[in-house]
Amino acid sequence: MHLSPLLVPDGPAPAAGATDALQQVLQVVRRRLGMDVAFIAEFVDDRRVFRWVDAVAPIPGLSPGLGDPLEDTFCQRIVDGRLDRIVPDTAANPVTAPLPFTRGLGIGNYLGTPLRLSTGEVYGTLCCFSATPDRTLNARDLDYLDDVAEIVTVTLSAADASRREQARIRGCLAELERNGGPVVVVQPIVDLTSGKIAGSEALSRFPTGSPLTWFEEAARVGEGIALERSAIRNALAASRDTPGFMSLNLSPTTILAPGTLALFDDVPLDRLIVELTEQEKVDDLTDVRDALAPLRRRGLRVAIDDVGAGYAGLNRVVQLRPDIIKLDIGLVRGIEGDEIRQALSRALISFAQGSGSKVIAEGVETAGELRILRALGADYGQGWLFSRPCPPAQLTDAVVFDLDGL
Repeated sequence: MHLSPLLVPDGPAPAAGATDALQQVLQVVRRRLGMDVAFIAEFVDDRRVFRWVDAVAPIPGLSPGLGDPLEDTFCQRIVDGRLDRIVPDTAANPVTAPLPFTRGLGIGNYLGTPLRLSTGEVYGTLCCFSATPDRTLNARDLDYLDDVAEIVTVTLSAADASRREQARIRGCLAELERNGGPVVVVQPIVDLTSGKIAGSEALSRFPTGSPLTWFEEAARVGEGIALERSAIRNALAASRDTPGFMSLNLSPTTILAPGTLALFDDVPLDRLIVELTEQEKVDDLTDVRDALAPLRRRGLRVAIDDVGAGYAGLNRVVQLRPDIIKLDIGLVRGIEGDEIRQALSRALISFAQGSGSKVIAEGVETAGELRILRALGADYGQGWLFSRPCPPAQLTDAVVFDLDGL
């Protein structure tokens, strides 16, 4: 007989720990039933593919990844009901006796059961066999195998659900990219002395859901860097039509990824600010600082977001020596009637002034918050009090806010 050496790509892949557990389950099944071989097989199109195998000794053609025509197998016949799930003596069974696999794999007895995912779809089979007939195999042995199969399908169903979710995410990202990537909106950043628009922050918007969800899901399927780069390309294009500077959000991982900083090669950097996002926690920013150094010498400025929210923000300030620090919205919100928020903000603003940094207060929503922030010496304000995020074309340097009248 011919056993194809074709390696079939993996289907739903459980996590490493679950994979090890399934291998151990097979070993337990094989020993408990006194078999030579136990395996889990997946049905892939018209092939039966071995995914996990436990055997007393290696058998040619029976190892993980090898595939065989499904129609030639015991597995297919068990699933469609043409073969009893207990075969004590394959040579005496009219279904198994003439099959090439019976002799090719040296199967004397066989026990198998279907594996059905939580969706109802047949994944494949859990089977075991030995080289010699065993007429003691009985319904109790099959019940045991069925019980084990239920445990196995829980793991396989979770992996299948994960695979489907990843496919959904990748499909959404591909559709987004075909349509030009994330839509860029901008929120003005206002000079708290003159009331003029000093610049803006570029923000990404998506067809559905929150930007945070899109970026988190993209990272989950290994596309986080690609999505950030797509957002940056669109933001850089939008920056040509907006007044003042533009702040762009980038994560440390994307900054350090080969090719990212090349996006800034032909861009006037004196109008750009790279704002480090808080999506990932990185304790050591030495590599980020070194990577950005050449661009900073060309005029790029660096901002640290969420300063005042905790140790992480202050740690980033110490390591990167930013040009701009952004007061966390948690400090700004309700600052008018909170002396603790005022004291902490005053200290951070004083620190920034002493180190040559500018301060942007985020999340300004009330005239009272604006009044306190101006009195404390914040350089810029950003928030719904001035404007919600809007299309870049709506932002002009002709707008001057009456800071005393807001």
